[in-house]
Amino acid sequence: MRRFIVLTILLFTACGPSTNETVILISDTPIPPSTPLPASTALPAATSIPPSTPLPASTALPAPTAVPIQKIFPDDYSDNPYDPSIIGILDKDTTISNIFGDNNRDYVGFTVKENFFVEAINLIDYYGQDKIAFFAIQKNDKFTAEDDITKMLSYGHFGPESNYNKVGQNILYYSKNMDSNRDKVVLDSGDYVMRIQQGNSENASYEFKLIIRAKNK
Repeated sequence: MRRFIVLTILLFTACGPSTNETVILISDTPIPPSTPLPASTALPAATSIPPSTPLPASTALPAPTAVPIQKIFPDDYSDNPYDPSIIGILDKDTTISNIFGDNNRDYVGFTVKENFFVEAINLIDYYGQDKIAFFAIQKNDKFTAEDDITKMLSYGHFGPESNYNKVGQNILYYSKNMDSNRDKVVLDSGDYVMRIQQGNSENASYEFKLIIRAKNK
């Protein structure tokens, strides 16, 4: 066996290149195994978008505050019973209103036209720290009755704390005294003076409406 191996080597050497050339035997270098690609990194899960925050409900605007109506009063009525303020000859509904002035007494004169009459005098409004005031009506062009109710056609207290003549009511009544039954009154054609008095409040005011009707012919 050894002889065969040596012979083989000698034959290979004799048949090979000249002795001047160096023969280099290169063994097959194994190719290193390919490095596996790294596993793909999983994409992060999509972040869910939070639901949109609902807009706050619109706040209702507050209701506008009612602005009180500013009453416009005529010039202060006379405080002289013998020289009342004259408002004219009446044949239609008429308002008597004012702020109590000097001495907290007002005297207002008016004439009811022929063939007309005053059916009622309604208290429309009253304002004052003292919740009660006084009125009286005399048929004359001057107020001479003073405090004698027998010379008055109608009289009494009025205001929120009066027994009868509150806001919205007709004040045109007469009674022999404050405790007796009241009788309804109408004012026929002619001259009248109305006394309106309030003794305890500054800046107290009132408003009456005279309801005028024509007589049936």
